[in-house]
Amino acid sequence: ADQLERAAAGGGLPPPPPEQAPGEPQPRLDYANLVVANPDAPARGRLIPAPRDAHTEQARIEAGRGQLQVDMLALPPGCSAAWSHTYDYAFATDGAVDVQSDGAWHSIAVTASAATAQLRHVAVPREQADVFRIATISNPFLGPLLPGPIDVYDRGQFLVTSVVEYAPPGARVEIGLGVDAAIKIARNTEFREEATGMLRGSLRLHHTVTIDVDNVSAAPIELEIRERVPVTREGEDDIEVTPGRVEPAWEPWKPDADGPRAARLRGGYRWRIALPAGQKTTLRAAYEIKISSKAELVGGNRRES
Repeated sequence: ADQLERAAAGGGLPPPPPEQAPGEPQPRLDYANLVVANPDAPARGRLIPAPRDAHTEQARIEAGRGQLQVDMLALPPGCSAAWSHTYDYAFATDGAVDVQSDGAWHSIAVTASAATAQLRHVAVPREQADVFRIATISNPFLGPLLPGPIDVYDRGQFLVTSVVEYAPPGARVEIGLGVDAAIKIARNTEFREEATGMLRGSLRLHHTVTIDVDNVSAAPIELEIRERVPVTREGEDDIEVTPGRVEPAWEPWKPDADGPRAARLRGGYRWRIALPAGQKTTLRAAYEIKISSKAELVGGNRRES
């Protein structure tokens, strides 16, 4: 009533009281820092915050300082912390492990498990005249393989340092083993133009790719050779790309959509052949491009070099 009388007299309503800042939440779920009250305490039988002594507070400060140092420490070369954090997993070591407290990273032996590796060879001769060895295994552990470097040994002899991508339990893992110098590969091309049509108004651009492979090693290999042919964009009806004769037969290929660093690729093909030790083979592929005689492809009519 007094406020209404003051408002009617022209004084207006008084300002609302200032909002009070919310207090700190009670640490009711901080179980690591809760204790049961003494039987003679007013809060007997209940969980209350543990009293902080000087030793506990100092330990808390030291732990925070150590965590900050770890967060600022650069990872070892080749290591990565970029993996899926959708679930947690604890790695149990096969035995006791001592780690020196010196503020540096250390490699420790956690566990070991056997897995069968399948070796194959992959080459992309249009990009590089080298043949690469790849070992494929299935993750034999109950937990994931985290991304990072891996040292590869062959019969106890160091072979190469490679990189492993993140792999969940049972997933396929591909490990690059570097260039196999015992497999020789060479790529050669042929090109010719041909005027076609009743009025010679079109051009056919004939391309032939020949790949020679020589296995000079003492063991047979499974070889995958990747190649690519030109493709047209949507709406380019005045350009035709027609595949020609291919020996032996190949199949369409594109990168695994779930693989690391997968990129979009059109027009990809691959040969998959078995080549005995000490043997040679030749692969051929041809295609032609039809365009108007008044036009020229961007970059030149010859698409192979």
